[in-house]
Amino acid sequence: MRLSSTEGTWFPFNQDCEFLIRPIPSGLDKELYIKHFGRTQKIRRKKGMEIIDLDLEKTSALAIDRVTYALLESKNAEIPAISEEDVTFYGAVLVREIAKGDYFKLDGHWTPDVKARALPLLPNVVQFVVEKANQLIGKSREEEDEEGKD
Repeated sequence: MRLSSTEGTWFPFNQDCEFLIRPIPSGLDKELYIKHFGRTQKIRRKKGMEIIDLDLEKTSALAIDRVTYALLESKNAEIPAISEEDVTFYGAVLVREIAKGDYFKLDGHWTPDVKARALPLLPNVVQFVVEKANQLIGKSREEEDEEGKD
């Protein structure tokens, strides 16, 4: 992990790939949660236990929204063009020709539209970015606590 001159921190993802990630402000995180799950949560009680129903589609959509905010940039992040629609979309984004099955780097091209198209197909990246954004939130809270003690 190394600090960046921008508002995020670089985290190594694998041998060749890194992501620039920023923490998600608690107000935005709450807003995103309410967007997907509403203000109330249905809880059932069964013999003293609480059972919370989990909607996996909403959970996945929430994670992608969180990553859309937290992911700032990448180095050597490659994805394949799986369909003809991908070829057309990413060809326009990268301003070059790509063929179906080609791998290409998204470095410098993480627009909201690219994130919306790519992230649902990259669950390992989504999980990684959410974990690192949460880690940064924890560090910033610890730093605030330390400053308050001085």
